[in-house]
Amino acid sequence: MSTLKELSRRFRILQRRSRRRPSDLRRQAKNLLSSLVVEEDVAEEDVVPPSPRQQTSDPDPSPEHSSSQPSCSKSPAKSVEQSLPQFPDHVAVLNTLMEQYRAHQEGPDPTPKLRDNVASKVFRIRKFIAYMAQGGGKLQTLDFLDDTERMRRWVKTLRAMVIRETTINHYLKNIAQFLDYVAATPPPTCRLSKRVLFAIRREVRMMLRCMKRPVTLHQMTVKRAKDGQLISKALLEKCRDEARKRIPKILDELEKDKAQKTQFRLYGYVTAFLASIYGHRCGVFQNMTIDEVRNATKTASTYLINVSMHKTNQAFGPAQIALSAQEYDWFERFLGMKEELVGGAAAKYVFFTSTLNPCKNLNNYFQAAWAEMGLPKSPTFTDLRSAIATHARNNGTVEDRSKMSRFMCHDTRTADKFYACNLNTKEAWEHRQLFEKVLEGSDVPDQPVRKVGKRPCKRKRCDVDASPLTSQSTSEDEAEPVYQESGVSSVESDENSSEAEPSMIQPMRQATIILTPLKMRWSPAKSMVLKSLKEYPSRA
Repeated sequence: MSTLKELSRRFRILQRRSRRRPSDLRRQAKNLLSSLVVEEDVAEEDVVPPSPRQQTSDPDPSPEHSSSQPSCSKSPAKSVEQSLPQFPDHVAVLNTLMEQYRAHQEGPDPTPKLRDNVASKVFRIRKFIAYMAQGGGKLQTLDFLDDTERMRRWVKTLRAMVIRETTINHYLKNIAQFLDYVAATPPPTCRLSKRVLFAIRREVRMMLRCMKRPVTLHQMTVKRAKDGQLISKALLEKCRDEARKRIPKILDELEKDKAQKTQFRLYGYVTAFLASIYGHRCGVFQNMTIDEVRNATKTASTYLINVSMHKTNQAFGPAQIALSAQEYDWFERFLGMKEELVGGAAAKYVFFTSTLNPCKNLNNYFQAAWAEMGLPKSPTFTDLRSAIATHARNNGTVEDRSKMSRFMCHDTRTADKFYACNLNTKEAWEHRQLFEKVLEGSDVPDQPVRKVGKRPCKRKRCDVDASPLTSQSTSEDEAEPVYQESGVSSVESDENSSEAEPSMIQPMRQATIILTPLKMRWSPAKSMVLKSLKEYPSRA
């Protein structure tokens, strides 16, 4: 017994010594953060900080990044990184949890677009954890998440940084998904109960519901601003004509100098030409592979390219691009010289770069080509897509618009939701004339609503002197039957009973109730006694 107590005492002493004291942990974290601050200050003095698009670990958290299109709005990534606290990298449990969540979101065979989207999700979740863990104790237990007041202040903090409502909505959606993952498979060191995890997830869902109205109003405002800057059909036509003239000349220059600047200039003109016709997203051009171009379907003098990887391929299938023989010759000339260009030997995509990844700067090359053609403003691929969809709605028939929207892989229901709330001046005036036309003239009195069918009347009781209903004085044979008149149905007789004369009314048939004698049920022993008494009455 004494030996067991001694072993227990030594085990407690060793366990106490193995634990790291909070003071030591704070001291080490402080030294680590101070060293990081010094390195960042030196880096800021010597090197210009990279843009969020060039960062691989913390990509741009804007919602446009998830659609694989360059954002045309001012990204708040820099302000978020400077204002919010840094992620606690010194906690191994949180690092492991984030890596497991990243692998879970990417799946077994992630595409480059999926990797970018998952990186954006992890970026937002890391910022949320850094904000919630500020000033917390044991971070490995995840107790810092059990603070709903601080979660509400998180949304106010994002709004104070002038982050748009749609971006805040993306933050909350990604956080809700992460909390669902934690609630389903919590780490071993987690000390949050199921009730607490349910309360945290419920709070995030409530904040998401509260974001519906601001997000909708923001989307309508953006749509109204886009309609005010709609690209006219004349500008789209001029863009096509100028690009058709200059692309062969740029190809001749590229065959001579093989310069990367000329190559990117060609990218801008080719994408501008195709986007001004079809209004495809930027992701369609980014993900267009060399095999898809070389395996294009040929019919007469037309070539059809099917791009399988794009945003809405699950709903619309591959995005299609129809080219003439002259336009397809541009791609053949460019692919014929790709071996001599930088990164062309191992290239997979048509618009390749020095790396194996798809080109992420197509929007910049397109805007540079747009400005070089002398066209006003600086639109994006999304602006051209919105303009083509709007012109199809305003000038085309319903059937033509449906065909164009399917070819563009565009859902008209989403667009109509905002078109109905953002009318131009002409459409609004036409709606006013409709209101005035309805309110003209004198008032028309309300007409009574006619009944569809007549409800059958309730059968009235006949005043006939009849004896009271008894079970003893009247039997079934003595009751007088009631005879029905020939030629009249029972339903008609019921309806016309109130209009018939008293002499024609026959007495109703009286009901009789016959009660049979009750049968008493005896127990088996009692039955045997009664049976013996009947057989031998002398014993009684």
